[in-house]
Amino acid sequence: MVKAYKYLAVITLVATAVIAPDVHAKKITVGVVQTVIENTLDQNGAKLIRFVGEAKAKGCQLVVFPEGALYWPEIAVDNPTRDDIDAAITQISEKARSEKIYVIFGTEYRLTETGSYNNRGVVYDPNGSRLVFYDKNYEVPQRFNICGIPSNLAICYDRGLSTRITSSTLSLKNLRKLASCN
Repeated sequence: MVKAYKYLAVITLVATAVIAPDVHAKKITVGVVQTVIENTLDQNGAKLIRFVGEAKAKGCQLVVFPEGALYWPEIAVDNPTRDDIDAAITQISEKARSEKIYVIFGTEYRLTETGSYNNRGVVYDPNGSRLVFYDKNYEVPQRFNICGIPSNLAICYDRGLSTRITSSTLSLKNLRKLASCN
């Protein structure tokens, strides 16, 4: 089942584990947000929080945002500190907890206040607990479960790491790009 809204596509997937036959098929409703990345941390943070709420209101168990959705310094007009980005990430975790929904998003992140930015993937569970804080190209993402489905996070061309990823391969039928906006 697919329902498209202005910026949010809601997809019901039936995921079946191919490598782990003991895992039964599970149905999960996913909100896929394809949106314009704004040029400030505050604007993007507010947008992510709003879409998390919209996804939950539409019955989603998981909402997924693109890489850099929270902060992308190449287009930014602000210069947030690492503490500012941490605070925005905390607000998203609190929204995941209050809405009882899994949230996956990307952000640029500094390990130190003066260090260079790294492209990071972040996953929160419905309790607001961080499951993943993954640096693109620096580590093999760790396995985690979403609604009991073994999962893994790869950003862009990190998909080449798939030969080193230990989680079950999921077969997701009829998943298409459904919504986009300029």
